[in-house]
Amino acid sequence: MKQKHIVYTDEQKQQAREIDIISFLETHEGYSFQKKGSGYKCIEHDSLFIRSDRRGWYWNSRQVGGANAIDYCLKVKDMSYSDTLLTILGDNTVAYSKSLPPANKLAEKVVNKQLILPEQAENNKRLFAYLTKTRGIDENIVNDLIRKNKIYQDKNGNVVFVERDATGKEIFASKRGTLTGKKYVRDCVGSNKRYTFSTQGIKPDTLFVFEGAIDLLSHATLANRIIKNPKAWTVHKRLSLSGLDDGALERYLSDDKDIKKIYICFDNDIDGVLEVTNPDGTVSTVPHNHGQVAAQELKRKYTALGYEVENCVPVQKDMNAELLNYRKDNLSEEKNMIRR
Repeated sequence: MKQKHIVYTDEQKQQAREIDIISFLETHEGYSFQKKGSGYKCIEHDSLFIRSDRRGWYWNSRQVGGANAIDYCLKVKDMSYSDTLLTILGDNTVAYSKSLPPANKLAEKVVNKQLILPEQAENNKRLFAYLTKTRGIDENIVNDLIRKNKIYQDKNGNVVFVERDATGKEIFASKRGTLTGKKYVRDCVGSNKRYTFSTQGIKPDTLFVFEGAIDLLSHATLANRIIKNPKAWTVHKRLSLSGLDDGALERYLSDDKDIKKIYICFDNDIDGVLEVTNPDGTVSTVPHNHGQVAAQELKRKYTALGYEVENCVPVQKDMNAELLNYRKDNLSEEKNMIRR
């Protein structure tokens, strides 16, 4: 059947630019929001901030923002302009409301939709070069995760990090670009954010928590390097949240009752701005370290729940920078390890 071609008027395109993005995200992504300062903070992704006009937005952890829902679909969802208008306006010519009603049933469909894994490439050459050379991850760790089908390279050369539920079913996956100078990080369509990338360890009561999978693997590599044991990384359990939201941590702790101590290893860089209202009523922006603010919030939350929590602040901007700096400072030792 020939696909229907939809033509939108300039008026409808303007309506798409002016819709209430909070209502749009509640309907299409299942997100919820609470008033925070001069705007609104997303509860599910606390680094996603909606401005007071309820159109402009900024996603601090992804370092991307825009003026309206169109920008969100283009930049966050990687949609084409025509698909964006179709999503926002629908395939009819009636006027589109600026304020979409919340739709809990639609939100449930978003949460329960099927995971779509990217097609696997014939080899893992770009994955291996990116992780071991560019990011300095231990080759043994990379090979072990490939064997366990925890990571693979897709047809576009991205690294895909996979998580499974208790039955062994793939339930979450995220992609990381391998091209130098081009940052590309995406959760795969249908990913359940209650299950994010993790690695198991033999020590039952301790869990290390990270923002991203690269930081998790960097910390694992540092364990091997500092202790000088290729199996040191298998001692502790590690969890990457794929952001700053702790939904996956809550689920992990509910499933693993042995955990008693949590180490929070979030980034330590200025990764966004915070709007503050001055005494004269004007609004200014100040640098903001979202990783460490979130780490302190999680420390308070999980300490109150009875866990022993420690905030491990990297000296460098993140755990991977910490690893690369360590390897640089121990270059002669690294070369000897390669020769062996």
